[in-house]
Amino acid sequence: KLATETAKYFGCYLQGPGESYVYSNEQGGYTSDTCSRACRGYKYALLHNAGHCSCASSEPEDSQFSVVNDVLCGQACASEEHEVPTRYCGTMTTFAIYKMPKLDAAKAASAAAGSGAGSTAAGASEPDARPPPP
Repeated sequence: KLATETAKYFGCYLQGPGESYVYSNEQGGYTSDTCSRACRGYKYALLHNAGHCSCASSEPEDSQFSVVNDVLCGQACASEEHEVPTRYCGTMTTFAIYKMPKLDAAKAASAAAGSGAGSTAAGASEPDARPPPP
């Protein structure tokens, strides 16, 4: 895998009080790597609840997220315990957010078309889409 294709850890975030949390019926079992692959074509891959994945194109602050200390994002994702820097998997209340690599327009269109994740926005307070199961 080329370094330019790898999502970079962006930070640990807490969603503001009173905001809708990410989909309650998400599939679990994601790692930072599998969530990032499922979120190709989006700006961010979000992990919470130890491996539930969502994708977003809006900035975290635009969705009422605020940055918190990395230690609040729980443990490393399963099978990524030895990765450096730590590949956090989020908790029930925090989101480990990974910034996706920039794609040129043709690659982005192709990735979005092939991912199965639609571009339908779920509202300003929620990520844009659920990725398909890992």
